[in-house]
Amino acid sequence: MKELSIKEYCLDIGKEGKRWEGSCIDMIPNGFGMLFDKNGKLEYKGCMHDGKKTCYGEEFYSNGLIQYRGTFMNDKRHGYGCLY
Repeated sequence: MKELSIKEYCLDIGKEGKRWEGSCIDMIPNGFGMLFDKNGKLEYKGCMHDGKKTCYGEEFYSNGLIQYRGTFMNDKRHGYGCLY
């Protein structure tokens, strides 16, 4: 059985310059954390699984206000939530 390496990281992901600050398993976002855009603005705060938005989280407009608060599945809004 493979041993998982669970750590807290500040991780650059994607070619767009996004940054993940939170839990990772084998350098892939897994668990709770925050995703920032290329300009360092908070884009998403919540849970990730295998690098995809999963379970509960919040998406933010570029001005910092909440855009959506609710549940996600495979990087898409899914189930209950509120769009602002």
